[in-house]
This record gives sequence, C-alpha cells and structure tokens, in this order.
Amino acid sequence: MKLIEKTRVAVITETYEIELTAGNRVFVTDHINESGKVIDTIFRDENGNDLSDDAALFEAVCVFIDHLD
Repeated sequence: MKLIEKTRVAVITETYEIELTAGNRVFVTDHINESGKVIDTIFRDENGNDLSDDAALFEAVCVFIDHLD
C-alpha cells in the first residue's frame, strides 16, 4: 500500500432554516470550497429526513434562498 496524494481543503458551511407556508421547517446546508463554489448541498426536514427526492420543493426553496442575498 502507498499513499499517492493527500489534499486538504477548507470548507465553509452555510445552513438555512426555512419555515414553509404549511408551518413545517426545512434545512438547507451548503458546503462551499475556498473559491466560493458550492460543492455539496444537503436538504432535510426538521426531523432529519432527506428531502432531496422532492425536486419541486427543493427548487422552490433554492429560489427563495437566491432572493435573500
């Protein structure tokens, strides 16, 4: 066994807690690399369930977040 390469990258985490019109909450966590690019996004409900399969809800939440900045 031999190590070919080791890379260390600093990552910033931004988490948004959003209350939907129905009253339930969702959490969007973006992992951002040193150059400011989102490298991973986690989309969950308040119970920790993965919501990434709900494309319409994810899109609506992303549009909402984009209009915050």
